[in-house]
Amino acid sequence: MPRVDDATLFDRQLATLAAIDVMMAAAAPDSFQLDYEGVSMLIVPATPRRSVMNAVVYERPEALEAAYERIASDFHDAGIEAWTVWVPRADERSAEMLAAAGHVLDGSPVVMCAALEDLELDPALPGAISWTGGAPLQALVSIAGPAFEFDPGELARAFEVSPPGALTYIAEHDGRPAASVMAFDHDGDCGIYWVATAEEARGRGLCRGLMTAALLDARERGCTTTSLQATKAGYPVYAGLGFRDLGPIDMWELRA
Repeated sequence: MPRVDDATLFDRQLATLAAIDVMMAAAAPDSFQLDYEGVSMLIVPATPRRSVMNAVVYERPEALEAAYERIASDFHDAGIEAWTVWVPRADERSAEMLAAAGHVLDGSPVVMCAALEDLELDPALPGAISWTGGAPLQALVSIAGPAFEFDPGELARAFEVSPPGALTYIAEHDGRPAASVMAFDHDGDCGIYWVATAEEARGRGLCRGLMTAALLDARERGCTTTSLQATKAGYPVYAGLGFRDLGPIDMWELRA
């Protein structure tokens, strides 16, 4: 089978990033997702100051430009104080437009993707840790909340409901939840999100084991690719599993 090229992988992760908005919108009663032509936006009033939750994904610069005023109005009307637009580094046009509108570059995680058949996944790794799959979405709150510096209770309110499609994996250390991974499938791509480890349990291979379990399961479900956005802390784990570095994707934030 031909190697999946980087451009296809990058486009797949953008499509998955947009698709997960629908699932995330179902995780809390007051959250919602909106579509404008070529643009998807997620609004999470439970986390009004966290732009990683209130975010926009678009297909083309022209679509973002056409919808921008409505997008800004929707976030304002919902009481959102900080929101972001995911902008591929190559799209200088959108970056310039957003900067002119008052957005600032808030972060640049690395897009990492792979064809699942290319990954050499060691099935012994999940067996070396205590873990469970099929956990409710709320199970990751106590781990991912502190790891991503959410205010106490914010993430719990955003994840009040465990919607279909949220595949949550939890690992334990000393009998307590200590690491999390969430997987979400879209059109053959398994997106990976909310990868976190409690500070006292780091360096024990928990995330690597959970990631391996999630990716093996994705193969069984028929997914052919996998994608994520990597922080500096997570990058070595994903690179070690065989993910390819496809370059940064910029987060252009507008904060009231």
